[in-house]
Formats: sequence, C-alpha cells, structure tokens
Amino acid sequence: MTGLPIDGIINNTHMCTETRISDIEKGIVLAEKLSQRTGIPVVAHAVEKTIAQEQSLREQLGDRLLPIRIYMKKPWEI
Repeated sequence: MTGLPIDGIINNTHMCTETRISDIEKGIVLAEKLSQRTGIPVVAHAVEKTIAQEQSLREQLGDRLLPIRIYMKKPWEI
C-alpha cells in the first residue's frame, strides 16, 4: 500500500478484440455501483476508440468517455 488517496475510479472494461457494447454497458453499471458504495466518483470510462464512436456511448458518458487504443497482445500472438 502506498498510502496515496484514491480520488477517482477509471472504468477499463474490455476483452481485447472481443469487446462488445454490452460489455462496456455492464462495466459502466459495475463502476457506478462501486462509486455509490465507496463515495469515490467515476471520473472516466476507457473505451476502445472504434467502440467509443458509438453515439449511444458518447451521449451516455459525455466528457467521461476516454477513447483508447489497446496494444495488449494475447499470449498466442507473441
């Protein structure tokens, strides 16, 4: 433990290339429940950039949408 305070939650729900919008939506619900239980705000939802273009997510998350590019490789791709 570093003793550093936790100021915010960043939801990073993804399953590499298998991620669907429904996975992201489940992660949003889970992050919000965690926020309610802990009192720590959700500050961002990291979403792969092509999925982040979905209008429904853009409207739902607004400025908390954090488009990312996933560089992680699966073990069999190495």
